[in-house]
Amino acid sequence: MNAFQDKGGDCLGCGEETSCCGFTVKKGRFYNYIQIEEAADDRERMLEGFAENLRKIRTEKNLTQEQLGGRANINYKYLGELERNIKSPSGVVIHKLSRALGVPVCELMPTDGCPISKREFFKELEVLVEGKDEDELKRVIRALEVLMELLPVVKRQGRQDAKE
Repeated sequence: MNAFQDKGGDCLGCGEETSCCGFTVKKGRFYNYIQIEEAADDRERMLEGFAENLRKIRTEKNLTQEQLGGRANINYKYLGELERNIKSPSGVVIHKLSRALGVPVCELMPTDGCPISKREFFKELEVLVEGKDEDELKRVIRALEVLMELLPVVKRQGRQDAKE
């Protein structure tokens, strides 16, 4: 047995999956079982959120699976499997669906831990400005303009803080 073999004799150097002492080796990298389980949980949550968002946006746009499938050049049965979280989409499929639905890719992806989506932002903004008079609306617009000017500064500062 050489340094590239575990107790079971599987080769760790060539990337064959093997495990020993609570660790898994995949493609030459060590992962503990907890990391693998967390990654699987994250993947499942992401796919569930994608499936929910896809169905929600499609139905909001009054499209059938057949219609959306035709627009995106995707089989409607496959689309149904995506919406039921039976199949996992590739990046190309996600891009095709976003274009066919007329929404950015980020609208299809779940927003757990992510900033608010544009659609949600405009819905909340509409509620906030409802019933306001013209002067109040002008102040809101000016405040948004100031915030938008500050946004690049805040992002730069956040990156600097992360490096420290």
